[in-house]
Formats: sequence, structure tokens, C-alpha cells
Amino acid sequence: MTAELGWSRSDGPHGEFTTDGSPLWVRATGFEHGGFLDSSQPSTGVHFGPTPKPPTDDFDQLLKATVQEVSVAENETARIELPPGRYWVMDDKDTKVTIESCIAAGITDATRSIPDPLPGGAPRATR
Repeated sequence: MTAELGWSRSDGPHGEFTTDGSPLWVRATGFEHGGFLDSSQPSTGVHFGPTPKPPTDDFDQLLKATVQEVSVAENETARIELPPGRYWVMDDKDTKVTIESCIAAGITDATRSIPDPLPGGAPRATR
């Protein structure tokens, strides 16, 4: 099962999903390239938190609401395990987040952040 959760930002829509606690693999794509801080090996921190505590644009509050964070390099996957429940997802660098499970019931009720926002709130073109 694969769930594309879209581009999630603390000041806008964010993806959500329910897991049965099975291992999940996280992928982040759509990194911005060519800027001053561009890295030859870009990565982002992907935060997961329970839906009753939505993410916030205050970084300290985001960290308090996060139950797990994983660093994901471009074109790589990272493995996580969350307790069964419903979670939101948000990343540090405005990338497109996808999660996968080898078990069909591992991810259910996924909702994608729509529209996929660019920095500044402009709609992101479909990729």
C-alpha cells in the first residue's frame, strides 16, 4: 500500500493517515535545487504526530507534538514504526512525502494535503 501525502506545511494543509503499527517506509521527493543552500545530498526531517495535536508553525510546538521524526535523503527511503493510530505528517523542507507499507492494512484512510503549496502559498504544479 502506498499513500502520497503531498506537500505538507505547518501553516497550511497537511497529509494524514491511519496505521495499524506495521513498519512504514517514508520517501521525500521534489527538493528545490539551485539555491544558495542547495546540497549535493539533500535531506529533510519528516515529522509525525497524532491528529488530536495538529502541527503548528511554531517550531518548538511542532517538536512537542511530534511523536517521531525521521531524516529522509532525496531518492532514498527511511523506515519507521508508529504505534497504531491516526497521524499527521509534515516535513522541514516543503517536499512531497509518500509512505509505503508491505501490508495492505498498514496504511488506511490517507488524506493528501490539497492543494500542494509552494513556499508563499502559490499552488504547486502537478508533477
